[in-house]
Amino acid sequence: MSRNDERLPTEQPQQPEKQHTQSATLFSIPIPTEFVSLPSKGEFYPPNHPLYKKEVVEIKYMTTKEEEILNSVSLRKEGIALEQLLTSLICDKTIDTRSLLSGDRNAILLQARISGYGVDYTPTILCEICGTASDFLFNLQEVEYTGIIADNSIEMETTDANTFITILPMTKAKIEFRLLSGFDESFLEQSIKFKKKQKLMPTPLADQLRAMIVSINGETDESYINMFIETLPALDAHYLRRLYTRVMPNVNITRTFKCGNCHTDRELEVPLTAEFFWPKQ
Repeated sequence: MSRNDERLPTEQPQQPEKQHTQSATLFSIPIPTEFVSLPSKGEFYPPNHPLYKKEVVEIKYMTTKEEEILNSVSLRKEGIALEQLLTSLICDKTIDTRSLLSGDRNAILLQARISGYGVDYTPTILCEICGTASDFLFNLQEVEYTGIIADNSIEMETTDANTFITILPMTKAKIEFRLLSGFDESFLEQSIKFKKKQKLMPTPLADQLRAMIVSINGETDESYINMFIETLPALDAHYLRRLYTRVMPNVNITRTFKCGNCHTDRELEVPLTAEFFWPKQ
């Protein structure tokens, strides 16, 4: 019982209570919600996380409030529009959206786009070979779940700390790596912006490896890991990035695009950016 409740008289007039109930009924409009299946099935979260061992998360349908978030020039310029959107959509407010695994974030954003604007997404694609612009239709419901949860053929060692251990093919180094979250995505984006502002060469591939690698041959020292990454053979780097893509529980929204002019085939992945939510006019 709150302090305010303690100060109330024991017997309340019936009429004011009835009027309050009517007012709440008239002005409270329930917003529909839905449950989104998480690619991770709640695995790889620590026991104190709200989504630990949870296979679904409840989100509300998009409203004008969410459209305002997506349409905010300042939020998009700061790169936090999607973060604000996730915070607004997820019903459980104890969930820090930045702590969500990248694949789970993608699943939520994808379902929000479908509920808000439908299953069809038709971006204009520019052919990298001949430069011809073409519209390409994605059916957003034709999505498959990928990652270690869905692919039992992936052979590697897992740890109680929700990390993975593999041996690189060329250097034979023993690499322990982890899955990236919204915190990591934000850090990587800020790193790109900072280097661009300082007119430094961007290093997104190396930065991703730094974010995901926990230890090398048992060594966790940050300077050692950085030095190792700088001298890592391209074959090993490619192997590790490819393995990470296979391991990360995610939603696969990749399709084959064929240019109508030069007939070149190209694999396209739907970019889950703020622009992804606006239907083609």
